[in-house]
Amino acid sequence: MSDVVPLRSEHALRLRDVQARVGQPSKSTVYQWVQDGKFPPPLKLNGISVWLLSDVDAWLRQQVRSARHELQTVDAA
Repeated sequence: MSDVVPLRSEHALRLRDVQARVGQPSKSTVYQWVQDGKFPPPLKLNGISVWLLSDVDAWLRQQVRSARHELQTVDAA
């Protein structure tokens, strides 16, 4: 069972859901990415860290764009 919590048209993801969505990085890796500004920071809801699904999906889309750009750059060389 997933811990997706509806927030009107938005969803909040718990850490394990974020990890599953972005390729199973460790907890410490996710928080290191946040600290380094490489991943959206969580929100605190009643003392629980959650990420907005839209923020995580935007990060994923950016990762895909970057990877495609790198492939195109390598192919053009």
